[in-house]
Amino acid sequence: MVAATSWDDPLPLVPAVSPDHPEFVRAAGHFSRRLPATVHDALVDFVDHACDAGAMLIRNVPVGALPPTPATPTSDTRKDHVSEFVLLAVARRLGQPVGYLPELGGAIVQNIVPMATTSDRQTSTSSKVELMFHTEAAFHPHRPRYLVLLCLRGDQAAATELASIIELQEVLPRSVRETLFEPRFRTAVDESYLGTRSTLLGPPMAVLAGPWERPRMIFDADLMVVQRATYNFDQAIIVDRRRAALAA
Repeated sequence: MVAATSWDDPLPLVPAVSPDHPEFVRAAGHFSRRLPATVHDALVDFVDHACDAGAMLIRNVPVGALPPTPATPTSDTRKDHVSEFVLLAVARRLGQPVGYLPELGGAIVQNIVPMATTSDRQTSTSSKVELMFHTEAAFHPHRPRYLVLLCLRGDQAAATELASIIELQEVLPRSVRETLFEPRFRTAVDESYLGTRSTLLGPPMAVLAGPWERPRMIFDADLMVVQRATYNFDQAIIVDRRRAALAA
């Protein structure tokens, strides 16, 4: 966790264009050199060698003036863009921000709000269900390396849950880990990318990839299926989840 104590006022530097405009993204990149030193250095270190948890929490981030919560993610909020500017400044220190055209028209910064029509679905706009564990855009061949979230109006009863494969693998039997490195899993497309189209399963893929000691994980508990297995893989995962919970 990084608790920043002082920020340069970003408002005078926010361009009068959409946050998706290249000029806005570029200006946010320039502003990243004016991030608090503790935040800037923590981001540099995180890129070079992320902690085992695979996440960083930054507190005391400026968000600007907030209007009432809009009805949908695409509603006109008529807000200033301080929060988008700061979010992109952090993102530019990690890499190059990207959006995906099928999801909210390719918006680089997405304003996620709860919607009554999706309150009980496995989507980012739900509010009555817990989202199942997943890596962002697990189905996509060009997945993001980082996901940057900025809470504007929080709910004290809500929580963001994380799971690190680096920490979990210590309690997984070798046979399960070896299976997770095999391309025997397929993932459906997230409904937020589909619109009115039907989903389909992608090509076979492995859940784990990279070095045995520090692998990368691609996983979606809601959309991923086992293509083939030589033993009861689902039951093995359930047992090992219990072991992990007891170890924690």
